[in-house]
Amino acid sequence: MILDVDETVLDNSAFQAQLIVEDGLFQTGPWNDWCRREEALPIPGAVHFTQYAAERGVVVFYVTNRRHEVEEATRRNLEKLGFPLDEDDTLFTRDEKEAWDVSDKASRRAEIASRYRVLLLLGDDFNDFVSGTWASLAERDALAEEYESYWGSKWFVLPNPEYGSWEGALVDFDYQLSPAQRLRRKCQALRLP
Repeated sequence: MILDVDETVLDNSAFQAQLIVEDGLFQTGPWNDWCRREEALPIPGAVHFTQYAAERGVVVFYVTNRRHEVEEATRRNLEKLGFPLDEDDTLFTRDEKEAWDVSDKASRRAEIASRYRVLLLLGDDFNDFVSGTWASLAERDALAEEYESYWGSKWFVLPNPEYGSWEGALVDFDYQLSPAQRLRRKCQALRLP
C-alpha cells in the first residue's frame, strides 16, 4: 500500500500552529527545520493500521513531497513512532531521484507499481492519488468523477482542512495574490461571508 506522510500518517499541526502565531506563510526553510526536529506525532490509528498491514505481509510505502534532504530525519521520526519501514527503501521523497523533482507523485507511484501490486492508496490531497490536480475546480471534479469507483474501495482520503491543492484551486493557483486577497477569494469560492 502507498501512503502519503504529512497529515496522513504524521500530524504537523504544531508546525501549522506556529505559522498562524507568526502570521507567516509556508516556506521550505522553516518546514525543513521542522522536519529535522523529528517532532511530528502520529495521526491517530496510523501506527496500528500500518503495523497491522505489515504483520500480514503488506509492504507499506510512504510517498511524500518532503525533500530528500530531510529523508533521514523523516525516517527516524517514523521509526521512533513505530511505523514499519521495510529493509528495502520504502520512503520515497520528492527529489530523491532526478525524475522525482516535481510535486506530482505519479512517477514514484509508478515505480512502486512496477514491482508490487498496489492494494490501497491513502492520502490527504488529490495529488496523492492522481496527476492533473493543479486544475480548475470543474476539471478537478471531472477527474474525481473519472475515478469514482476507486474512492472508498482502493483510494481513501483523509480530510485536511489546513492546506492542500484544494486551497490553490479556490484561487485558481494564483500565488501572486496577497494573503488578504487569497483569503477573500477562498471565502467567495466557499460562499462564506
